[in-house]
Amino acid sequence: MMKDKGLSVLCLVGLLAVSAPAIESGRLEGWWRFSEPSGDVSFDSSGNLRDALIDTNSVEWIASAPGGGALWFDGVTNVGDSAVEAIAFVEVPDFADIHVSNGFTVAAWVFVENAEPFSALVLRTADKSGWNDGFGIYLGEMGGLGGFVRSGIDANAVEGGEILSNCWTHVAMSYSGRNLSLYIDGKVAASREFQTEEPADATASLSIGPLAEGRKQSSFVGAIADVRIWSEALTPNQVKSVRSQFLGDSIDPNDDDDSDGIPNGWEVRYGYDPRDGSDAQSDHDGDGLTNLQEFRLGRNPCVKAQNAVPSLIKSCTVVTP
Repeated sequence: MMKDKGLSVLCLVGLLAVSAPAIESGRLEGWWRFSEPSGDVSFDSSGNLRDALIDTNSVEWIASAPGGGALWFDGVTNVGDSAVEAIAFVEVPDFADIHVSNGFTVAAWVFVENAEPFSALVLRTADKSGWNDGFGIYLGEMGGLGGFVRSGIDANAVEGGEILSNCWTHVAMSYSGRNLSLYIDGKVAASREFQTEEPADATASLSIGPLAEGRKQSSFVGAIADVRIWSEALTPNQVKSVRSQFLGDSIDPNDDDDSDGIPNGWEVRYGYDPRDGSDAQSDHDGDGLTNLQEFRLGRNPCVKAQNAVPSLIKSCTVVTP
């Protein structure tokens, strides 16, 4: 699971075409797969032409991740003494006019090697230093996931769940106008019902990933992949479908295609090839336990990895029954 040290990608199935999900009822406003190999633009796969602009001095492209590629952030915390307001390394300027106060959903895959609380993942706010309007999804204060909608300084936020380090995790936030729900790997991690409808709009561009300057949200080492935003709150089943969707339908997560004692879904999550039985005896984190033993103990086989960078999948496929 190294970024670019010459190791082969663990799953070498041919890249499949990915289309917009059929199950979601909301309008897909933006979809950034980061599957381009290089450059300072990531094209909007939703067809809305809302391309993301990338500061390649601070962000690195990586080729193997959910959805086809990802952006790697190395924990840059500022851009010099002259920086007063927080700025984004990855920005979508054409998102400023999108109306989402009646409901929206944002989803992404994240790989956290190391990060401080309040590291931004996806954010739209006119005040990037204070987060006083709009919406955002971020790494929570207690090691979980956080999200907010607000106009003014009121909290209007919710946090919960746990984000494991050194493995890919699917995160999502869904807002219906009053209910704000967070999802980790397709399951509700936290939810809050507001007494009145809280505005979520802000006349501002969308930013993806951590910020320079600002509070504590800048120190993030890790990757973000397959970011999508809808202008409607998706249901729990729809969010679960989004999580499994980039993987297609050729591997059932409950089966064990290589007969190594580990279900396909577990192998895919942690970056192993569900068609290669030899990886059951690997010990990625060097703790003396094989992957098979880690699975049986309910452990994360990557949690002790040092300087791990995701090399998960180009197109290994999983379907949720």
